[in-house]
Amino acid sequence: MALTQRLEFRQSQSLVMTPQLMQAIKLLQLSNLDLMTFVEEELECNPLLERANDDVAGAEAPTEVDQVSGEQLAEAQARDARDGAMTTYTEWGGGASGDEDYNLEAFVAAEMTLADHLAEQLSVAFTAPAQRMIGQYLIDLVDEAGYLPPDLGQAAERLGASQAEVENVLAVLQKFDPSGVCARSLSECLAIQLRELDRYDPAMQALVEHLDLLAKRDIASLRKLCGVDDEDIADMIGEIRRLNPKPGMKFGSARLQTMVPDVYVRPGPDGGWHVELNSDTLPRVLVNQTYYSELSKKIGKDGDKSYFTDALQNATWLVRALDQRARTILKVATE
Repeated sequence: MALTQRLEFRQSQSLVMTPQLMQAIKLLQLSNLDLMTFVEEELECNPLLERANDDVAGAEAPTEVDQVSGEQLAEAQARDARDGAMTTYTEWGGGASGDEDYNLEAFVAAEMTLADHLAEQLSVAFTAPAQRMIGQYLIDLVDEAGYLPPDLGQAAERLGASQAEVENVLAVLQKFDPSGVCARSLSECLAIQLRELDRYDPAMQALVEHLDLLAKRDIASLRKLCGVDDEDIADMIGEIRRLNPKPGMKFGSARLQTMVPDVYVRPGPDGGWHVELNSDTLPRVLVNQTYYSELSKKIGKDGDKSYFTDALQNATWLVRALDQRARTILKVATE
């Protein structure tokens, strides 16, 4: 077999995951609110980045990099996002922002929910970790009206406890404030409140156990079951009506976080759909090329020059990456 030499050309393509490419992919995965947090961090550490606002063009002509950035972010500049950008305030109004207005919401006490109220009582009522675990599990099942599910049969199995242990903890929870909480039915809720008022006698028990007759206004049958006369049954019904059938409703419900959309989809005049980016939550940043030009004339140390060169490259990349992200989201939404 003869050995020969020959020259070959081969062409191949490969994708190299550079740090900037990986960062661009990460930006695509962020929501608008998370993206604003990321940009805020970049604004703090990169001196060449600045927020874009409507006063920049009027105060000073943009540099070449700023002109390119403005064109690239044209789709995200439908409305000024400066007011929508996340601003850091100190809790006592002193300020990172330097404004005279205080963050009044910092002085407002958070509304206590029913679950928080019950959890506070739980920490005092029980010292054993096992009982606290059972109690917290049951509290997590309580709805906003203060009721537990009718069937708690699976609670013991899931907690690895006996049914008697669950019932013992439940009996203590039903003595918590507000009165009637942690009941499994309306009858049980009213019975708990009547026991605390020392009014749960046999006649009242018969009335509570036959609330269906009260709903039907079958007073004659109720009077017979309770063994009382017309005056007594009227008084008993009045007592029932003064009780609270939904004891948990006087507490605030858990606050729900409103989801801010990344895009709006509206019906168009031509019968199609118009897709628009939510520019209120899109961060807008520019590269301060003028500041870099002034610094480059005064920087003497090689390390400082390298730092500002890297800062310029990172700032320019971020502006273009934000524009590419906006274009990508808009393209995906319209397909």
